[in-house]
Amino acid sequence: MTARGLSRARLLALLEGTSEDGPAVALILKGLIVASAILIALDTLPSLSEQYGPWMRGADEVTLFSVLALLMLYLAAVGINHLEHAALPEVFSSIPASLWWAIATLTTVGYGDSYPITVAGKIFTALILIIGLGIVAVPVALVTSALLRADEHLRKNANNSQGDDDDV
Repeated sequence: MTARGLSRARLLALLEGTSEDGPAVALILKGLIVASAILIALDTLPSLSEQYGPWMRGADEVTLFSVLALLMLYLAAVGINHLEHAALPEVFSSIPASLWWAIATLTTVGYGDSYPITVAGKIFTALILIIGLGIVAVPVALVTSALLRADEHLRKNANNSQGDDDDV
């Protein structure tokens, strides 16, 4: 970058990947923006937990996981667009168009209407499918953990209330 400053048009060109610096700078800038948003979200979680108390138990994990899942969705769309756009420009025409593939792949649905044909795209897809299994498994584990905590709390309260009846 030069000493002439960063105008709005230059910033937009950088973010769109159409500047003379190329699309790699756009990916780095977008990654920094997303990372900043994650850090801001993580910074606000403790204050929400203090403010809402028991209602927020487990919400920290769900919020963090949701932010990471959205980040992974975006990175999957950017990655497949970068790898497959030259081979399949009509299918992977833009990052928003590639989001359909990313959603279908990360949720392990995979409709088959868009799929990679290059070797790099196929390897990338295999990695995304494995990550997609984790994206399905982690919320299941979080919900199960919350249900077990609630069950334990109910049993503890039931045992305490039974003991109080004997004293009357």
